[in-house]
Amino acid sequence: PNKVKTNVQTMISIMGKNFVEGTKTFVDNNEVITTFKSNVLLFADFILETVGVHEVKVQNPDEQESNTLKLKSK
Repeated sequence: PNKVKTNVQTMISIMGKNFVEGTKTFVDNNEVITTFKSNVLLFADFILETVGVHEVKVQNPDEQESNTLKLKSK
């Protein structure tokens, strides 16, 4: 999504490649609940408490990181 609501449980799907079991998702450098579905799909579950632009990235267990995505909350 381009925008999510604050103070509401949110789940986003993250599509990419080379994900593995144990891949983590971070929102504003805070680890959030991540569900590994496949090497190209993850789900991240979190609550944003502040309005604004938040940074989302993923990290594989070998510490390889994705580019940072911007996520707006309203």
